[in-house]
Amino acid sequence: EGMVKSPASQDERMAGGPVSRVEKTGEDRWRVDEHVRDGYSDSDAGRRIETAGLRIVKIVHGYGWAGRLAWTLLQRIPLSWLGKGKIMILPAALYLILAFPIGLFFMWLDMLPGDHPKGGSLMVIAERPVEA
Repeated sequence: EGMVKSPASQDERMAGGPVSRVEKTGEDRWRVDEHVRDGYSDSDAGRRIETAGLRIVKIVHGYGWAGRLAWTLLQRIPLSWLGKGKIMILPAALYLILAFPIGLFFMWLDMLPGDHPKGGSLMVIAERPVEA
């Protein structure tokens, strides 16, 4: 399994100093169609957020089957059409007007169970502590 080091300016801002992001190039990469990258573990995300001065309220894993369907309806399909040329702008816009309520329903459905342990996303709710 190969490793590639790349600069991570967002990570630098979150951690308050220079860091590097290590991207795995093996089979255990997180993958959602054209997106391939390492995700953050709960502990890694928590450490980064706490280093930025925030207090974690809740961590939820998302993006189960319903979230993947919503993503397909609202991202993959219209963007694949737009990749064919400017002539597809109007059909894509009309499609999105019809698909948005359906996609929104599937996004809501994805959040109902609360946590998808094998999901492809990590939602962290954090707050800045109020100083007295």
